Amino acid sequence: MASMTYAGALRGSRQPQPLPGVVVPEDGHTLQTEGAMRNNFTVDIFKKNGEDFKGTVKHSDAVKLIFVCALGFKPQDLAGVVPGYRGNPTVLFKTKEVFNIDEKFANLVRFSFLKRLKTSEGEITDTYDCAIRGVRGKEGQRNDPYTWVKVEGSDYQVEPAVIRMWLSQYGTLMTELMEDKVELELSSEEEELYQGAEITTGTYSTKMLLHKPIPQFLPIAGKKVRIYYRGIAKLCTKCYRQGHLRQACRSEQDNWLSYVDRFMLGSPLAETFFGKWRDRITDWRKVNSRDHEANLEEMNAREREEIRRREARQGEVESIIGHLNAQSKAQAENSTVPPLEEEEDDRVEEVIPSTSTDEECITADIQQKVVHPSMTKESIASQQPNTSNGIREKMSGLTVDRSTTTGRNRVRKTTVNAVPTLGKDQRSKARSNSLGNR
Repeated sequence: MASMTYAGALRGSRQPQPLPGVVVPEDGHTLQTEGAMRNNFTVDIFKKNGEDFKGTVKHSDAVKLIFVCALGFKPQDLAGVVPGYRGNPTVLFKTKEVFNIDEKFANLVRFSFLKRLKTSEGEITDTYDCAIRGVRGKEGQRNDPYTWVKVEGSDYQVEPAVIRMWLSQYGTLMTELMEDKVELELSSEEEELYQGAEITTGTYSTKMLLHKPIPQFLPIAGKKVRIYYRGIAKLCTKCYRQGHLRQACRSEQDNWLSYVDRFMLGSPLAETFFGKWRDRITDWRKVNSRDHEANLEEMNAREREEIRRREARQGEVESIIGHLNAQSKAQAENSTVPPLEEEEDDRVEEVIPSTSTDEECITADIQQKVVHPSMTKESIASQQPNTSNGIREKMSGLTVDRSTTTGRNRVRKTTVNAVPTLGKDQRSKARSNSLGNR
């Protein structure tokens, strides 16, 4: 048996086939971002059936359900798609052409898409709530309704559940509370030693839907916690009031406890959530009774001002409602059409001979259901609609007057002459006379 060298075996072995793909273009392959003109955008997926979504998104679902069905693109417009995760599932879409994302997504900043699954129990439909990053409104502001909030200063002495509870007083947490990690600078020799090590910082981040501004400093469970997010109202770090920074502050001392006192007076939270600050504030109020009274008066003044503003807004609303009601009443009075005077036209009498027998009768059929005030009870009764069997009346004389016209409705005034009651002999005689006349 002939031996085969290693090189010969390698040459004769089957070479791996390249994976299917497309040729990488020389130009336009990387992401392009020049203000609103882009060839890419990122979609955040926050909720699934109303609950926080922590799963993954397949490429096929991203293309079919989001790019084409939900956002209205054509499949041929897509150049690439990259699912990812950044506190919540994300999808980066790259398009072949550059477009204006502010105009394209003006009404699609927040959207939802559906995914239907067939199971043994039937079809299930899941709803996913999403948002597109970086879309700006007409005034140049971002339409992204969510805000990344950073929490510093807990120093591993505050439970994450307590931090979430405090943040929930100001909005809805859209993601879990995540802790920042330290990126260590390691040499090639140290990489093996530190492999798998994760060093955290005690600084937390979360994405929120804010309902009201979060103060820059929060006295959480005995710790002085600092909050960061884009657009936050900054405080002076000496007197803890707005309007200036520490360099321009004229206060002679650090008034942190005075700030905590004001915060506790205006907070709906129980004092137990403030931790050791509760005991320290109790002692501070005894020593600084004047400052506490001033803070109390300040909070009462704010409450009175808020009540005044609410009453003013209520008064404005009532004034607008009254003005609208007056306008509606005036329009109703102006649009009232005065009643038209009655006009009489030429009378035409049509007399029906009174030779009808008991087998020949006239059915009173009123075509217009308009009753003139001058009509008698008998004439009204004669104009009732026919029943299923018909209403037959024996009449010896019926006079129909085409009389007055009220507005556009013509009324027929009908007078029914009294019909005498005939006995059996009289009816026989009348029938004989009728046959004889024929």
